This record gives sequence, structure tokens and C-alpha cells, in this order.
Amino acid sequence: MKTFKKTITAALLIALSFTVCIGFCGCTQKVNETAYYVSPNGSDENDGSKNKPFATPEKAVEAVRETIAAGLEKPVTVYFHAGDYKITNITLTEADSGTAEYPVTYKAYGDGEVIFNGGKTLANADFKPVTDENILSRLKDDVKDKIRVIDLASQGYTLEDIGNLYAWGAYSTAKKYDDGTLGNNCELFWNDARLTIARYPNEGFNRVESVIDEGDKSNLIAGTIKVDSETISEIATWQEPEKAWMFAYFQFDWADMTTPVSSIDVDTGAVTPAHYSTFGYKEGGEYYFFNVLEELDCEGEYYIDRDNMLLYVYPPEESKGADAAISLTDANLVSGENVEHVTFEDISFKCSRKNAVQIVGNNITFRNCKVTNIYLNAILIDGNDNLVYGCEVAHIGREGVVLMKGGDRATLTPGNNVIENCYIHHFGQVYRTYASGARVGYVGGKIIHNEIAYAPHSAMSYTGSDNLVAYNYIHDVVTDSNDAGALYCGGSLSMYGNVVKYNIFEDIGSEDHYANAIYFDDGMSGQTAYGNIIIRAGGSAFLIGGGREIVIKNNITIDCGTPIYYDDRFYYDGSSANLATALMGTLNEVPYTEEPWKSRFPLLAQVSTDPEDYLSPDFAPNPSYSLVETNIFIGSRAEKNFWKISENVYKFSTIGINYSYAGVQNILEDGTYTVKELPIFLNNMQWEQIPYTEIGRYKTED
Repeated sequence: MKTFKKTITAALLIALSFTVCIGFCGCTQKVNETAYYVSPNGSDENDGSKNKPFATPEKAVEAVRETIAAGLEKPVTVYFHAGDYKITNITLTEADSGTAEYPVTYKAYGDGEVIFNGGKTLANADFKPVTDENILSRLKDDVKDKIRVIDLASQGYTLEDIGNLYAWGAYSTAKKYDDGTLGNNCELFWNDARLTIARYPNEGFNRVESVIDEGDKSNLIAGTIKVDSETISEIATWQEPEKAWMFAYFQFDWADMTTPVSSIDVDTGAVTPAHYSTFGYKEGGEYYFFNVLEELDCEGEYYIDRDNMLLYVYPPEESKGADAAISLTDANLVSGENVEHVTFEDISFKCSRKNAVQIVGNNITFRNCKVTNIYLNAILIDGNDNLVYGCEVAHIGREGVVLMKGGDRATLTPGNNVIENCYIHHFGQVYRTYASGARVGYVGGKIIHNEIAYAPHSAMSYTGSDNLVAYNYIHDVVTDSNDAGALYCGGSLSMYGNVVKYNIFEDIGSEDHYANAIYFDDGMSGQTAYGNIIIRAGGSAFLIGGGREIVIKNNITIDCGTPIYYDDRFYYDGSSANLATALMGTLNEVPYTEEPWKSRFPLLAQVSTDPEDYLSPDFAPNPSYSLVETNIFIGSRAEKNFWKISENVYKFSTIGINYSYAGVQNILEDGTYTVKELPIFLNNMQWEQIPYTEIGRYKTED
């Protein structure tokens, strides 16, 4: 620090000392703000000052509310000292709102991690070796000495706290039955990783050998399937098969469900679920059994004996010495209605049987937060001008970050909701289909500069118009499905103006599932995919399900099953019964023949729904006015499956110049995605280099 001249007055020295304290003494309070402090060592009888902090977030919210009621004259900030704050539910209302000039902020003080925790700790030392001979007789010989048990009742927990085992799955039919299987499950976590209810097989799925009986779903009667002989031999070792459940894709690998088992016949291999399957059953349908004590034979599995309130677990090797956590709070950690101008910063949210955050409001910000170990969704916000920035979202049961209902579709007024610079991974771990890592809508949402990874189904989605998905790195997703996309949207003729630009999609699908990277499904129209790099998508790099005004341009695909698949699934030949009536009905969602729609999307404004016009490109179900050009398809599979484009797409749309080549080294600069100078006969492709080094989360200095 520079030395000061002796002419500086004492008053100035005092002022400088105060400034230095604010900047460098661990105090993060701004001079012109109202500040409250919270500490695990505080008391809610205190006044919330720096020297007399509150003890709970709830008390801080109450103090902020009183300050707002008295009239805001400056911003309000609540500083949380490091600690684990037990949360049941923090509920915000309009009375907790800041203003554009004087916002309200809840943030970490800066002396360590601040955790809003809806779970309870189960101390490592309280897990004991199993000594009950009856239980030991049910465990496999090679794991008996590895299983640990904790008495939940002695820890003060009741069956009401733990809850029953409840059904889950996007296509669960449990709500049709009066058998008490509706609710949100408590879960066990160790080192922030979700453990698995003891299951068979330990990984992957078994397959239905045959369908014995389809059942009668109109009368809520489930069908019966036949399982293989090896599975029946395993089931024969179970002492309580009546407690077993099934997770299944009985018909489609995008329709997940769970159900208790109604009956098992070990002589015939017949298994009858308690709940019917929405789409029926098929030979080869996938399933596994769970909630079976005898199958507690793999690291990271657990089983709750609810009759005796005993929790059995095979602790993960890397968790030795660490404490476990059980999620008990069956509420959102933070809820809000009609909230404005509130920010949460540098706070961790963990362990809820519901959502971490669910807010309806505007100008809500989550900055540099962490959300883990949530049964349903991480962050749900409906409204306008909301931002989730720099957050890590991980080990989520359903969706990651969802910013919806922003803007107005009729007027195309943007909602300006943004998901930016986040790392969203290991989501869709309970509800395994249609659970996006990031999703926005209705108008003008942005998903930009994120990394989204490790999920069984889609990574991103949107609804509405003028949304932007750009500069994201998406990898290792859609591992459980064929008919799905890393980016998925579909079923609308009116969701125009969305742009998917400058993203990298890598390793989409898995060894057993050939998934797609960008999937505009079932007539989705008015979409643009520009400047994307798609590497090893086992299905199609682009799957276009019959939509119109689709632009696929200036993209690179490398070693994908099919670079582009574009069908005419809604084409009407004048006699077919398939008239796409439901699809055409989506036009009525917006005033597409009026301003501003008419000017923004003139070809949409002239669309016809009259079957007499079925030969016209303006007939709504026709795959018309699309453009596929200036794309580079690289890889041996690209050579074999260069095009899967329907004749009517050629008839009604434009398939321009595209380039297919077998070897990466012949078209890209070494170790980059920079395209070399193209052969002279392709120079008129007018290729634009993709700014691939800017894709993904923002780079930070070491």
C-alpha cells in the first residue's frame, strides 16, 4: 500500500480506514444498504446486526419484511455466515419484494459454505454391522460384513416422517388407484450422491420375455408378463416378494413408470404389476425390480424396513468416514408468489422431497448457487426477467432449471428469462424421461453458455417463440432412450422463431440406445439450427418430424448414425385419414394472421388448413419452405446414411449444397473444429467458421 502524505487530515484518515475495513476486513456490507446478519451461533432474539446476528433464515426474512413495510429507502442485504441451516420451507410473498432501485439480496457472507438444508444428518458412527441372524440369512454371503444398519426410531424418526414408498415416473398410473402410493419419497444421500433402493439387476434392465395378458386398463386391471428363468430363480430367494416394486419401460423407452408388484408365480414366471401400463406391454420391454432386501448387494444401495424402522445400506467405498443425509422435508425449500427483485447469491440448497425453489415472480436471480439432492426439480421460476447464473445443479430427481411463462405469445413480447453459465448434471435420476436440465418459455428465453451433462433423457427444451439456445456444451445425455433428443421440442405449428446456435453436442445416446442430438418432433415448425457441432450422436444429428420452415445450416456432424432425418409424417394425399387435425389446431394458440406475427412470419400468415389445398406448399401439414444447406457431415456412418429425407421434403422445401466426407483429418484443422479450405467446387457453400472456443461455460482465471 502506498504511504500517505502527512498533510492528510485525521478525518480523512478515519474515512480511509473505514473504507479499507469494508473492502479488506472480511466485511462485505455496502455502505448504502440496510444489512442483516445470520449465524449458526446467533439468536432469533437478537436484532440481526453484525454483532448480534439472527440464528435462522426465517427470522431474517421476517426482519426484511418489516423493513419493506416501513418503506424502502435503500437496498436490503441479508448476510449468512458459514453453516448448515435446517430449512422446512421459506415462503416469500409480495410483502418480501424489493424494487428495481432497492432490491433485496440473500447472500453468503464469505467465510465458508452456506447451506439451506431440508435433510437430516445420519452420523457415520451410528451405522452398525448387522447382527440379526434372520437378516443375515437373507443377505448374500459376500456382502454380509459390508452391510450397515441404523435404527431410525432411535434417531427420533417415525414412519410419518419417513413416509411410505411412493410411485414415480412420467407415465405412472398410481393416481388411478386408491392404494396410498402417491407422494414424494424420502431418499438417502452420501457425499451428496443419491443412493439407490436395493434392486435387481444392479445395472441396466431385464427384458419382458412375453406378454401373457394385456389386462383391462378401463377397469384398472394390470396385465401380466412373463420373465426369464434366471430372474425367476433370483425371485425364489426373496422372503417378502410382496414388498417388491418394478421400474419399467413396458412399451416405449420414453414412458417410465413404477408400480408395486401384485403377484409373482415362481412356477410359471408370470408377474402381475399392481398398476396398469398406459401404453400396454411388449415383448422386450425393459424393467427392473427394487425394494428387495435380498438384492442389497451393491455399493450405494439401501433398503428401508418400514415395519421396524431400520435402514440398511451398503455404503459407497468413497463415503467411508462421511456422514449420510436423509431427505425429510416434503416441501419446497424456498417458495414464492408475486415476488419481485429478490436475489439469492452463493447459497447451497440441498435435500428436499419436493423442489428446492419454486417461485412465481419477476426479476428473481439465483447467482453462483448450488442445488443438490432434490427429489423433484431444482429451480422453477414463472415470470419475467429472471436469471439463473453461474449455478451448479446436480443429483436432481427430475428437472434442473426451468424458467417458464415469461413474455406474451400473442404480442411476441419477450420474457427475458435467462439460464447462463451453469453446470447442470446428473438430473432426471428419479423421473427419467422428459426431465430437462434447462427449459425456457414462452417468449424470448435464453439458455446460453451452460454445460449440461449426464442424464437418461433430454438435456434442454423450450416452448413458445423467439427462444435462444446458444454456446452450450451438452454431453453424455439421452442414455436410456432411442426416440428422444438432447434438445427436444415438438408438436406445434405456431412456436416460431426459436434459434439453436453454436452448441456442441457430444456422445448422445449410449451403447444400447441410439438417440438424437437436435429433435424437432411431430410438426415442430419455424426453427433454426445454425453453427452447431454434433459428435457421436448414435441416432440422428438432426431429426425433423415433418415440420415446416425449418433451417438447418452451417452445422458440422461427426460420426453420427444419420446426419439428418427429415420425414413428411403429416403429408395428406387427399384420401388418407391422417389429416393432422390436432397439429393444425396449434395454429389457434396465437394470432398468426395479425400483427406482429404477420410481419415477423409472413409465410406462416398465409398458411392454409383447407384439405382442398393439400397439394400446395401453404397447406399446413406439408414440410414446406425449409432449408437444408451448407452443412458438413463427417464420418464413415455419414457416408453410408448420408440422407434420410422424404420425397415431399424435396418437393416443398430446398435441399441445397451440403458436404459429406469420411475423414475428419481431411476437412478439419488438426485438433480443432476449424474447417479447412473447401474443394473448389464447394466454395459457393459460403461456410462460416464456428466460434467453437467460445462454447460452454465462461473461462475463469486460475
